[in-house]
Amino acid sequence: MSYDICGAPTDFEPDSHRFPNHRKETVAKFKKIMRRQRGKQLSAKEREKLGIGKHAITPLAETQPSHTLTTLPDDLIHYSEPRIFTVREIARLQTFPDWFEFKSKYTTGGKVRKDEVPRYTQVGNAVPPLMAQGIGHGLMKYYKALIDAGEG
Repeated sequence: MSYDICGAPTDFEPDSHRFPNHRKETVAKFKKIMRRQRGKQLSAKEREKLGIGKHAITPLAETQPSHTLTTLPDDLIHYSEPRIFTVREIARLQTFPDWFEFKSKYTTGGKVRKDEVPRYTQVGNAVPPLMAQGIGHGLMKYYKALIDAGEG
């Protein structure tokens, strides 16, 4: 494998881009939701009308910022296709570089969740890399100011 000047691999294929295989009923429900609204979470009343028992579901809008990401892949519907996002798509929203690899199963449930951390959970629980970088730069600047002031 070759790497660029920053140490990122240059010849790789992004992982975790497996598309969901939704049932026909799920696709039909997603299409209904997408016709109603995009960019905000469905209200309890709207979920009830559509027969959705989930606590939260949000169809994203192409031209608006993303809703908060969660560890549950079916909380968000893709902005242009009646499906959930792939792990890689959510990772991009979280600012993970495409070369970053996620390991483990895509998702798990029930009792298994306490022993395994699936890919959707890894991304959903992560501090976004660009945010972590910004915080790190701020802390380094603060630390340097303390050193320069003779307090560090």
